[in-house]
Amino acid sequence: MLSITGPVLEAWHSPELAQALSSFDAFGEMLQLPQVARYLESRGFANTTEWATQPLDDEGQALQQLLMGRVHVGGLLMSRTRTS
Repeated sequence: MLSITGPVLEAWHSPELAQALSSFDAFGEMLQLPQVARYLESRGFANTTEWATQPLDDEGQALQQLLMGRVHVGGLLMSRTRTS
């Protein structure tokens, strides 16, 4: 059981996560949300009704990968409840 929970516990006890959870702004910075917002605005996503149908260019794909990496670093995805 420890082999399953160990990485999650370690992630939740990291100094980086503690700093990121110290404020909403710090949390947003950890997830790179300001960069994501700038990208979405520059590509006109505000005028899109179905975001999932919008293809991502190279910059968008790089941001997506960065965001997914940040979610893993923070231990957020590792502790998510799976329903499927």
